[in-house]
Amino acid sequence: MFTERKNEVAYYICSKLYSNFVYHTIDEEFVVQLANLFISGNWDLLPVFKAIFKSEHFMTKISLERRLKAPWNVLSI
Repeated sequence: MFTERKNEVAYYICSKLYSNFVYHTIDEEFVVQLANLFISGNWDLLPVFKAIFKSEHFMTKISLERRLKAPWNVLSI
């Protein structure tokens, strides 16, 4: 599957990483860059995570607000 549909697999994985670590609305251009990095890095996730965490996408106000939770939101059942 990785050889036959590598672009689709890489895009799917990187889009899931983006939606979990950055924001639920995916930036197509950035996810394609991440997918290309993932493929060129021989399917190693470390460069992808570094690219995500060092990107401006990760540090935007919307992304930070999504990740930061008030204590009462964390403790609520």
